[in-house]
Formats: sequence, C-alpha cells, structure tokens
Amino acid sequence: MVTILISGAGTGVGKTRVCAAFARAAFKQQCSVQIIKPVQTGVAPKEASDAEIAAKLAGLPSACAYTLRRYRAPLAPLAAAAKQRAELDIRKVIQEILALPPVDLRLIEGAGGVAVPLGPRGWDWVDFAEEVGAKSVILVVADELGAINQARLVCHYVQGNSQKKLTHQVFLNALRTPPRDVAASTRKALEDVATPVSGELAVNSMEPKFAGSVSVTKFFGL
Repeated sequence: MVTILISGAGTGVGKTRVCAAFARAAFKQQCSVQIIKPVQTGVAPKEASDAEIAAKLAGLPSACAYTLRRYRAPLAPLAAAAKQRAELDIRKVIQEILALPPVDLRLIEGAGGVAVPLGPRGWDWVDFAEEVGAKSVILVVADELGAINQARLVCHYVQGNSQKKLTHQVFLNALRTPPRDVAASTRKALEDVATPVSGELAVNSMEPKFAGSVSVTKFFGL
C-alpha cells in the first residue's frame, strides 16, 4: 500500500481537486483508492467534506471517502476544535487511519498549509506524514505569479522539519489559465534552483500530467 499526503502552500490552492484527479487516474488503472480527510474545518454536520467532494469528482464509491474529524468554524484545526469545545487528539486520528482496511493508494488531504499546527510545540503535517508512513508529500502550489516563491518555501519547510527526510514533490494546480510567459518562467526557475515540478493540473481538467509523461501507477510506485 502506498500512502501519500497532499498538502501545500495554504488554503485555497486546490488540494481537493488535485486529490480527486490522482484518485480518478489511479481508479481508472484498476487500483483501489482511499481518500482521507483527517480534519475538516468550516463545514456543517451534513455538509459534504473535502474527501467526499474529491471521491465524487473521482467517480469513487462514497465508501472510499473518510472524514475523521469535523468542525464547524472555518479556522485552523486546533482553533476550530477549541471553538467547539472539543479536543483534537491527532494521535488518535492517526491510529484510526492506520486501522483502516489496506488499499493500493491511500490519499490523505491535509487542512490548510503544510506548517499548520496539529499538536503541541508546533507538531504539524510534516510530523503527521511521518507518523502515518507516507511515501511522499505532494505540495500543491497554485500555478500563477508567485508560484516560485511558494514552491521554494514549502519545499524548504519540509526539508528542514522532516526527521526522516520525507520525499516531497511540487505539483502545480492551475486555478485559472496562467499567462504563457509566467508558466514557462515558473517551471524553468524552479528547475534552476533544484525544485523540479513533478506534474501539473490544467484549469478545468481532471487529467493530471506527470513529469516525463509517466503513468499514475509509475508516479506513485503502484
């Protein structure tokens, strides 16, 4: 089983859409897939979570989507839990994830950006990825002006805070069609500073394009 954490530069970069695109591509290759949202904030009790939205976009059965904690307030996980007078025990969440039935590809979508605290002393999504045995962290960055800075920041953060030297990869997500000059210069600049782009998702597309035109199964090592 391959476990991937999908995180990124922050809220609103398109993690859910990228997660859905990955799940859809793997499912089309006859792989079993789970989509997990460990912590969902900003949703009402009966409102669809990111995992449920991603599963629907991917064409997966609803049983493939898991949302383990839900909080109504549109805040960071710890703050949202506190506002609801609840305790976010992320260690218990991890135990619940590890107890789920094994599948070929387990996609875990984080909340907010990769540095969002989930526990005491700044324990965050990098620590979480190590605890769940993630093979890699996919860092979603909006494909627009500013992507170079955002990509370098999140990569340096993972490099500097991972005890196990997690593999991490930048994946560009086009929220809107970027100007051609911006797109070309972004990719070249990131390659020049040893931050290669592992793939991209075009605007209004659900077909992820991986660097080197590899298949989704080869990309994730399935």
